[in-house]
Amino acid sequence: MADYRNRFLILILLIFIVSSVSGYEQAGQQLLFLGDTSYPPYEFIDEKGKPAGFNVEIARAVAGEMGLNYRLELMPWVDVVGRLDRGETDVVIGMFRTSARLEKYDFTIPHFMASYAVFVRKGSPVNTLGQALGADLILVNKDVGHDFVLEQGAAGNLKLVDSVEEALERLHRGEGEAVLANRLQGAMLAYERGWDDIQAVGEPFLQKNYCMSLRKGDARLLAILNEGLNIIKTNGRYDEIYNKWFGMYAVNQKSSSRIVLVAFVVMAVCLVVVALVMLWNFLLHRAVVGKTAELAAGRVNLHRTLDSIDEAVISVNFQGEVLHINRAAENLTGWKLEEISVGLDRILNVCNYETADILSACRCVLTDSGFEEFDGTRLLLKTRKEKTVVISSSFNRISGSSDVVFVFRDITEEIEVQNRLRQSQKMEALGQMVGGVAHDFNNM
Repeated sequence: MADYRNRFLILILLIFIVSSVSGYEQAGQQLLFLGDTSYPPYEFIDEKGKPAGFNVEIARAVAGEMGLNYRLELMPWVDVVGRLDRGETDVVIGMFRTSARLEKYDFTIPHFMASYAVFVRKGSPVNTLGQALGADLILVNKDVGHDFVLEQGAAGNLKLVDSVEEALERLHRGEGEAVLANRLQGAMLAYERGWDDIQAVGEPFLQKNYCMSLRKGDARLLAILNEGLNIIKTNGRYDEIYNKWFGMYAVNQKSSSRIVLVAFVVMAVCLVVVALVMLWNFLLHRAVVGKTAELAAGRVNLHRTLDSIDEAVISVNFQGEVLHINRAAENLTGWKLEEISVGLDRILNVCNYETADILSACRCVLTDSGFEEFDGTRLLLKTRKEKTVVISSSFNRISGSSDVVFVFRDITEEIEVQNRLRQSQKMEALGQMVGGVAHDFNNM
């Protein structure tokens, strides 16, 4: 009798555990999604008075995939942040992730990467970020650019407005010297409004992940949103939304001097390929000494280009010697450019993600079969910090010399989401099994 009683108590406990992981859609709770009324093309009110934009469609797609009951409202950004701080909303559909904000909010996996730029009128003496921090700035209140300026302790006057469009319009009218704004958004607004006197100057800065944000500690909702984002990235819905809002603009900007961040990476790769082909044809008609000199110059340009991209890249020769490691790879592996003499196998310390077998990256460089082992294979990168990455490799030939290029993409967050999903499925299966045991018990 005592044994039956214990089994019954275990059954009740397991049913409680399984029910606790049920989604928001099962509970019927309506979630509140908030966004900015004037942050095109990400989120804004269209001519019909309806919410529109890239973030709006991403949020709707995620909610649709996960069966969430939600209400979407757009309001001035300062009000959005205030309501999130007071716990009066569940989700903000778009917010740049910064270290300061991570202390206050939780963030999903990124659905966009963007950077900021300094916008000035043509002919302005302000040409760098440093000069802008000492000028009369027009900033969006509570925007990440506003936070950045406050952290830097800018010496100039600050004029706060409600939207990027208002900031650029005031700059166009000569009411300030510079605007710090999302590089892509600022370029699009200036182009669409015909403000030809406004241009971006200096290097991009504040390159940040753009995510959904929510109240700190709501791990269940965070897992649901991350799962939804991974689903739309896998089934092609994300690409459809991205191409709708940014595809045509990227094409138009090929003939424009205002090159945005999204188009910059694609165009930079194309320019490098063209430059290398031209260099190769030229060097065929030169002496050996001339070929060597031009090859060295080509490598410098290639390394500069690799340093400007977001993907982690390591290039090696067929002797296993590391030729270059870009900045993204430095951040990912923990090794610096000046330390590459330690060798490829110490820098690229990897093992197979499924079997945990140690893999020799150097051996894969020296043997033809090694490329299949690395190309598109999921690997576990073991450095000073442990990361899960996807590594692909390919040949790179410049004027007769052959190198191998390894390209990394960090998928740690994606793996964590998949693991949480599998755990949820296991719990559901366990609940079904226990239900069967209970049914058998009742029939005894």
